[in-house]
Amino acid sequence: MRKFSFLATVVLTAICMYANAVHATTYYLEYSNTLGKVAEGDWYARLDITKGNDGLYFTLTANTSIFQPLTKDSGSSLLAWDHFYFNMAEGVGLSANDIKFTNDNGKWSSTIGANNSVSIFGNFDVGVAGTGNVNGTDPLTFYIANTNLSVEDFAVSNGKDYMFAAHLKNFEAVKDSFGNIISGESSTWLGHDPPPASSVPEPATMLLFGAGLAGLGGVLSRRKA
Repeated sequence: MRKFSFLATVVLTAICMYANAVHATTYYLEYSNTLGKVAEGDWYARLDITKGNDGLYFTLTANTSIFQPLTKDSGSSLLAWDHFYFNMAEGVGLSANDIKFTNDNGKWSSTIGANNSVSIFGNFDVGVAGTGNVNGTDPLTFYIANTNLSVEDFAVSNGKDYMFAAHLKNFEAVKDSFGNIISGESSTWLGHDPPPASSVPEPATMLLFGAGLAGLGGVLSRRKA
């Protein structure tokens, strides 16, 4: 009976942790102002937002199977992000000092509450801009240092139904799913409208939950035997 009570406690703890699990929510940027909508099932860029211990982390990644980077003579990529925009829910308190760039070398800044008009994607509440020093083959990453905010506070559509927009530059060509070059553009604005692609619980929480259930199942089987 004691073993059963102990394992039951483990399972209940795992369930509680699962209910409060850190989630990584993924959004795909599937629209381009110069290329139109990406092919079904594909994406131009992906945005992952994760709630961490010290705030919300944003990670923006280009799809380099579509965008062929321009390169230096040394072979290093010139593909780069230089703008990213998003919205806030009504009543959210946010200042420029709350936005911290994790791969910043002093060339990035943020604007809040300004009229951030972005190509065909409309106006946005918050903008971050830089000189393209972040290599587009590496994600643009930053976090909002406010633990009271959630993903839902920024998963907000503007007047044109777009949640996020970003600018990618310095690519040599755009390829389709078969590797054929379909455009000679070298930069483009990308946008996302809802719904989000997925909300995924952290793996560690899922493993703990599964281990607890397996343990409880084993005890029940022995009791029946």
